[in-house]
Amino acid sequence: MKVMVTLNLVTEADLANGLHGTIEDIILDLRENLDSSAVDKHSIMWTKYPPAMILFKPFFLMSLNLFQGSYTHLSNPSQIYHPL
Repeated sequence: MKVMVTLNLVTEADLANGLHGTIEDIILDLRENLDSSAVDKHSIMWTKYPPAMILFKPFFLMSLNLFQGSYTHLSNPSQIYHPL
């Protein structure tokens, strides 16, 4: 899913408001119950807890790359992304 960052997270690494990229994976909270009752008729999963982590891959970074891998790992990801 293509998204845009809406908070200044690590401005030294250009992980800031306006950065575009993709969500590569969403790691659910371990307390989530993954039974069929959590999925509605449109195949949307409704969770009780925010995700434990979102794997975000920027399209590109302009300045310092402070991350060793190609993914940025975020814990506490609520209210950070806006779908494009």
